[in-house]
Amino acid sequence: MTEIAIDSWVIAAVLIFTSLIAGVIRGISGFGGPAIMLLVLTQFFDPAAIFFVVVIADYCANMQLVVGSFRQARWRKMIPLILSSLIAIPLGLHFLEILDPVTIKRTIATIVGICAVVMLTGWRYRSEPPQWIAIIVGFLGGAIVGLTYIALPVMIFLFGGSASAVVARANAIAWGGAASSLIVLLGIIGGLGAVPISFAVVTAVTYMLGAWGGARLFRYFSERTFRRFVLYLLIFLSILGILL
Repeated sequence: MTEIAIDSWVIAAVLIFTSLIAGVIRGISGFGGPAIMLLVLTQFFDPAAIFFVVVIADYCANMQLVVGSFRQARWRKMIPLILSSLIAIPLGLHFLEILDPVTIKRTIATIVGICAVVMLTGWRYRSEPPQWIAIIVGFLGGAIVGLTYIALPVMIFLFGGSASAVVARANAIAWGGAASSLIVLLGIIGGLGAVPISFAVVTAVTYMLGAWGGARLFRYFSERTFRRFVLYLLIFLSILGILL
């Protein structure tokens, strides 16, 4: 993988500012942080090099939620989804290693744009899908996460069902915790893409501070209005990512 190098204070400022804003949005809306970081930072860095930095930052911010959501998750439904995702994640990581950086950047932008449009429509499926559908979604979602660290396709599946918001959120946290744990483990084994520890630490701390602040700002915003704002922002950034 390409080693990350901060060539100027401008690039360093972009990194810190992007991590902070992405963290705030993650804290307020509950999603979108990694997508925003990847859409912006892949304009400056090799996607393979920045990938694990984003993974570590979001992993640190998200794992604190796993314990509180453990009992609320619907494990009978989630275990097949999680297992199929864990099988597919190494496949996505393999393609991350071999694909052209421009192709990866545009793949990320395209997936984010499509998922944001679907979420804006408020689409939901009327009946609970069978387990084989969950297994297919888990496998495809795992491959996409391994390549891009974009979890929105699986989030659409989990939040588009009949489960309550509390259960859907718990399911999403459980899946995200399992998927990100495997990616971090594989990243440690592989050397985290030659990412300097200081680089990852600064990004993670900035992102976590933003998420902490965003969670406290949440009560001042209309959730529906802010979520729509985030989705429109993701669509705008995805268009830029495809064109640039």
